[in-house]
Amino acid sequence: MSDAVELIRRLHEHRQWVNQKLLDAAWQLSDEQLHRSLEIGQGSIWFSLTHLYECLINC
Repeated sequence: MSDAVELIRRLHEHRQWVNQKLLDAAWQLSDEQLHRSLEIGQGSIWFSLTHLYECLINC
C-alpha cells in the first residue's frame, strides 16, 4: 500500500474515532443541554452535531 493511501486510511479511521467520541459524549447530555443556546459555533451542541453530519453526507 502506498504511503498516500495509508495516510488517507489512517485519517478516515481517526475521523470515525472522533465522531464516535462526540456521539458518546452527546448521548450523556439531556435534551436541554443539547439544545442550549451557545454564543459560539453553530449555536448549540445539537446544531453543531447536525452540521458535522451534513458535512459527512454531502462531501
